Amino acid sequence: MSDKRTALRVHLDHPVTLTVEDESITGRLVNLSTTGALFSFDGDERDSVDPSVLGLDGSFTIKPKGKPARLYTGELVRFYVRDGLSYVALRFWHKYKEQAE
Repeated sequence: MSDKRTALRVHLDHPVTLTVEDESITGRLVNLSTTGALFSFDGDERDSVDPSVLGLDGSFTIKPKGKPARLYTGELVRFYVRDGLSYVALRFWHKYKEQAE
């Protein structure tokens, strides 16, 4: 449990598409660490995310500058609404996979 609390989190505001089952939802990657990620959703996308996604696997890809794209996959473990935005947290059980260029 303490690994989540002490993990170095990088705060971002990066658009990203989160895929849950067969549905893709565009939101913002709020922060990222080795143990998980936090996403926010607003507008029409906000209504696409609700507590029913908890326990499902989600995935997203980011492309760091000068490095191969990375596919992150994990379990959706938290959902909440604050200040008109919906948030979901993704817990990683495995390291990301680098994608071929």
